[in-house]
Amino acid sequence: MEIPIRGIVGTYYSRFGGNVGTNLAFPACAQGQFQCADGSKCIARTLFQNGNVDCPDGSDEECTTSQFACKCGAVRCVAEKFVMDGNWDCEDGSDEFIENE
Repeated sequence: MEIPIRGIVGTYYSRFGGNVGTNLAFPACAQGQFQCADGSKCIARTLFQNGNVDCPDGSDEECTTSQFACKCGAVRCVAEKFVMDGNWDCEDGSDEFIENE
């Protein structure tokens, strides 16, 4: 029996091109909880966007205006001083290969 995907996990996978198939099912979080985008855990809703990363993938926090948001899927924020410094801080190296928009 599969437990339906709900909330941010379904949004995450459709937004970032993941395949939400029959072999991908995460348990739904209890009321008052937020499910991390990678499905690894549920955190209290009060921890969502509180300035501290509580999900292993960082999906409970948004990047600030002084941070670079990695393009690799899950929210990962890199301080501006580490962007274009010759070192990959994002899994996909997107902090080193900035496209002109």
